[in-house]
Amino acid sequence: MAAAGTRVLPDISITPSSLLCPACDANAATCTAQYAMRCAREEPQCFTFSETSANGPKTMMGCSTESFCANSGVAQYFKGTKSEVTISCTRAGSTSVLPLHYLQYCRKFFQVNSNPVTFLGAALCSLDQDVCLYEYSHILYAGTESLHAIIQCGKSSECGRRGTISHPEKRMTLNTTCCDKPNCFPDKPLLTQEITVKNGLTCESCFSPNTTRCLVNKTMQCAGNETRCIRYTETVTQGQSISYETLNGCSTEEICMSGDRSQNNPTKKLEMNITCLTVRSSNASSANCVSSVRALQIQLLSVPTILISSLLTVTVSLWAPYFLNTVVFG
Repeated sequence: MAAAGTRVLPDISITPSSLLCPACDANAATCTAQYAMRCAREEPQCFTFSETSANGPKTMMGCSTESFCANSGVAQYFKGTKSEVTISCTRAGSTSVLPLHYLQYCRKFFQVNSNPVTFLGAALCSLDQDVCLYEYSHILYAGTESLHAIIQCGKSSECGRRGTISHPEKRMTLNTTCCDKPNCFPDKPLLTQEITVKNGLTCESCFSPNTTRCLVNKTMQCAGNETRCIRYTETVTQGQSISYETLNGCSTEEICMSGDRSQNNPTKKLEMNITCLTVRSSNASSANCVSSVRALQIQLLSVPTILISSLLTVTVSLWAPYFLNTVVFG
């Protein structure tokens, strides 16, 4: 129960409706909507919000409730801030000439080993990202183990992506889970146990931690469900520094199907290039690369959503940089 004098925000519905509004966010006197957004069930109005202050002009467009457009509480919120605010609203429609941007947004978290979890805010996902994705990976390299966890926007085709990449010097295991509700939190993925029973497949083997190529002069015996030979190149960008790693070895079918991907965390950007080979015999020299697997890119920098609410059940969905927030008017 809330303490006396505490203001409690009403629940904000994120159930989508069939109504659409143009959406944009710009530090300018006007903004041109490039996309339409699907409104929440309680937001039948399209709004345009313009503010002029000492910091310059600001314009936003999106979906809102009836009370946001009709209530003076919004103007009272800015009273005394030396800002000039104007709000105009129109009835939302069920069709739009603009491409639709699904109202899917996800919280973004990052963690390495047992270090504290880093929360990177919430973001409106890009056009082709329709789920919140939890990727969990285990890396064994030079006798040292590390665990990496990241939650971010993703594609439904990436859900359940699990498997391994193996080399005598390095082994990577990963799994992903997904959820498809706005701001949802996926279940933690489970990592598969290592299977050491050889399966008869032989692949080229090489590992170079500092270049984009490695000299193939050995072979390795694959085990378990690692039924594909792989060529894996990793590029890590940290500020102005760029490092590379190349590995030829064994992998599972799921890793091959996941294709190229990228990953951002607070300190570095990781790009992974994956090429899998179709093997015609157990001899690595007969491996024939028929094609690179399709690439799937995770775009992390996407335009976020702000949900604004008041005690009068005034809500508004709009775009703004890099966080999800709640503001009380009045």
